[in-house]
Amino acid sequence: RRLRGGISGHGLRLVDVDRIEILRGPQGTLYGTGALGGVVRVVTAAPDLDRLAGGVAVEGTGITNGAVGGAVEGILNLPIVTGTVALRTSGWIETMPGWIDDTGRDRRDVNRTRRFGGRAALRWSIGGGWSATLSGVAQRIDARDSQYATSGLSRATRIAEPQDNDFTSGALTLLGPIGKLEAQATTAYVDQEFGSTYDASILASSLGVASPVAYIEDRSARLLSQEIRLSDPTARHPWIIGATILHSTSRLDGRFTSVGVDTIAARRDEEDVTDFALFTEGTQRLSNTLDFKLGLRAFSTSSHLEQQAPGRVRANRIGVTPSGTLSWHRDDLGLVWLRYASAVRPAGISRTADPTNLRIPGDELQSLELGWRIRVAGDRLALHGAVFGSAWQHLRSDTVGPDGLLGTVDAGNAVNYGLELGGVLTLPPLTIDFGTTLQRARLTSASSNTGLDRDDRRLPVIPDISARLTATRSLVAFGLPATIYVAGRYTGRTRLSFDPLLDRPAGNYATIDTGATIDRGGWRWSIAVDNVLDSRGNSFGFGNPFTLATSDQTVPIRPRTLTVRVAIGL
Repeated sequence: RRLRGGISGHGLRLVDVDRIEILRGPQGTLYGTGALGGVVRVVTAAPDLDRLAGGVAVEGTGITNGAVGGAVEGILNLPIVTGTVALRTSGWIETMPGWIDDTGRDRRDVNRTRRFGGRAALRWSIGGGWSATLSGVAQRIDARDSQYATSGLSRATRIAEPQDNDFTSGALTLLGPIGKLEAQATTAYVDQEFGSTYDASILASSLGVASPVAYIEDRSARLLSQEIRLSDPTARHPWIIGATILHSTSRLDGRFTSVGVDTIAARRDEEDVTDFALFTEGTQRLSNTLDFKLGLRAFSTSSHLEQQAPGRVRANRIGVTPSGTLSWHRDDLGLVWLRYASAVRPAGISRTADPTNLRIPGDELQSLELGWRIRVAGDRLALHGAVFGSAWQHLRSDTVGPDGLLGTVDAGNAVNYGLELGGVLTLPPLTIDFGTTLQRARLTSASSNTGLDRDDRRLPVIPDISARLTATRSLVAFGLPATIYVAGRYTGRTRLSFDPLLDRPAGNYATIDTGATIDRGGWRWSIAVDNVLDSRGNSFGFGNPFTLATSDQTVPIRPRTLTVRVAIGL
């Protein structure tokens, strides 16, 4: 994914969520191209066919030496025909306070961001075990200014740098039995639009215009997919088979503007990607405690890029992504597994490379992991961890082109190996959750003619060490059930890019959070203080590409933040 400091809170606000599933490592077999580092599945609450329910929450937020903000969110579950048809809706509106000052325009807290949106799902129990769910979500993020700083928590620009992010998605899912098998068909559509403005006054003389100069970039991405799956989850040898087709179109339009002159076109291109795949996965039980799972995905991907110059460029790839897992399990002890997995990203086209060679080979990631989840001393101590290693071919990296605009290049090949340890210790009423990751991610061979730094071989955005610790205690306060917690997190030293112009030190900071909740009936009151010690650090992003060479840009972590929340029915 591209790391940008443009918009605070890039994702959807998590409202009315049933659970979050994290699948670590390459997931190419079932989830297709692009699932290199893993998959995060946010599973929202499904419509309840029988129960009328709802809830509302209000929260206020304040930042040290910054502004104040807040949010309102609500949900409603409405059975339309009890037991047959139900509608579930949710909505939210939020103001995220700013804390970056712009000394060049004498403005405070310029990076205030507003986010609002909603989600709806209509579920119909057709009969015979079949159901249909039509769902949709829309959200808009408007950032008054960008998030980077050049001195502490401030910077100096000649113009504002607003950002916006509009997201719309819809899906139709049919689910039901075919004999003893389970069938699922899903049609999905995603439309996302980004708008960014940057102060490009530094280019005024080369463009032949007067300052100030603004660079305005509009990006859009549209995706349509169809997937069909057939499975037998209850068989002695569970299996799944499916097919998927996906088509996406992305457009980019960049231009410079200045007072009294016509717009100057900087970049305009359109890329179409079509991906077709067949996939399967099955499990063979070797004994009462030993299973072997094997998966395979065969895919064909084609990319077409249309630019002002040199015109249309094509890239195609056909391949397979296998996976295999040998697992040992006992109900009274836990699970140990050995897993091989792979995933690819389709061959791409660089917008900033030499026009005679714009093609970027597809990434390919292969990993081997020995992992475990075991219980010790009954249920008091649960331990999990993994020893892992991975090989990454044709790693992609952000870079700055000759025109000062961002692009992507093939950086070369890399490896990453390490150890992850964690666990949960339960000593009622106290629970301690801890974890640490030690890893070494390094470039093993660099691609030629990229202009990237070959001396520092650390992979960007991957710290050698990270750790977390959370202590939670349940208690009774004023005769009511309550919970308090303290959490600490350390992110190790890392970097932002192989490109010397983009590269900045990042990470190497620790934060402490604390909070409490108290319940009464259907009401919940909560208070949280994030970054209690008001720590400083450069997060994983960058800001204005035109002034990277002349300023020390950082995207600071958020200062100490107080949030008070009251909710009913949520």
